Parts: sequence; structure tokens; C-alpha cells
Amino acid sequence: MSVLGGPPRYLLPFDHWASFKSGLLGITGEPVETQRRPVSDLKSIIYEGFTQALAEGAPRASCSGLGCPS
Repeated sequence: MSVLGGPPRYLLPFDHWASFKSGLLGITGEPVETQRRPVSDLKSIIYEGFTQALAEGAPRASCSGLGCPS
């Protein structure tokens, strides 16, 4: 049970542009187009894992994902 009294909610936020950019890829400043592709690829991997979890039985009514196009 969640703190709010309803069923548990699982939220996957994957719009961490700054974290991907600087922390994982070492990009500083505004990235150029060739530097944007790896960020998009990483987001795709995260989304594929999310959809696989749903396909393997994660409770669809309790799962959400947040992201933005890259």
C-alpha cells in the first residue's frame, strides 16, 4: 500500500538530460548534434526496459514513465 492509501505507483522518469549529458557522457556546454545521439540512444534503452517490464507482468495500472523527445 502506498503512503496515500491506494495501490503502489511505480514511476520511471527518464528525462535527465543534464545527468546523461555531463555525468555519463562528459559533455559540457550545449551539445552539438553528434553528441545528442548517444543521449537519445540511452533513453531508448531505458524505454525498452520499461516496456519489457510491462510485457513480463509489471502491474500496468501502477506503472508510468515520464520523458521527452530527444
